[in-house]
Amino acid sequence: MVDGVEILEYPMTSALAGRFNPDIPLLIGSNTDEGSLFVKMGHIYGVFGKAGFDALANDTLNAAAGFPKTNATMLARAEALYAPGILNNAGKNAHFLTDFTFACGSRAVARSISEKGGSAFLYHFDYRPACDDVPVKGVYHSAELKFVFDSPVVGNYIIPRYNWTSGHWDKQCDFNTKERQLSSEMGGMWARFAATGHPGGQSNTAAPGGSRLDWDKYSTDTDKALHITIGNLTSQSHYRKDYCDFWDAVYQSW
Repeated sequence: MVDGVEILEYPMTSALAGRFNPDIPLLIGSNTDEGSLFVKMGHIYGVFGKAGFDALANDTLNAAAGFPKTNATMLARAEALYAPGILNNAGKNAHFLTDFTFACGSRAVARSISEKGGSAFLYHFDYRPACDDVPVKGVYHSAELKFVFDSPVVGNYIIPRYNWTSGHWDKQCDFNTKERQLSSEMGGMWARFAATGHPGGQSNTAAPGGSRLDWDKYSTDTDKALHITIGNLTSQSHYRKDYCDFWDAVYQSW
């Protein structure tokens, strides 16, 4: 929160304007469906019709004090990109929120820091654990924390599940073997970044022999992020580029 004492402006504003310490690296990224949790919380029955999409899009853009409000031109372009229909647009509003706030916002910050002499490491987390009963679709906001902190029950409701092998109801969620490996990889990368300022390499479990893949610093030229999912840690180029190019123009207009 901007308090005028310790926090003088929004961190994104600082990053875009070049007001940051280039000697301090940044690890930043997003989950595939960050917005699904927030849309579900506010609209449990859905978001219906173009009017519903437009209303929630306006609410999303206008939520933060100090940021310019949406306008008709911006909204028309957003409608063309996200293509709301006459039925439930909750998923499209969730993508709208994900891009504006998380995926494209993260890319814009990483891009600005990279272009202005700093170092940023960008990621895209794209996996929902097999044992996850949170009633929200997709790889929702905070889903990565289970893996970073090796805590498979974080955020779960722990609804009992019948185990046909043991003949009992299981109340404890746990990672399977591949998920445990992913958690070890992510925890290691986050810890290395905290200790050294660089997340280092990690095994690419999809590659022959488990070869190591470097997580490169973000560069505008290559526009690469680390794509993190089960059994497949790869370098991903131009994630949601058309959407993020649109949002870059919005950010730069502030």
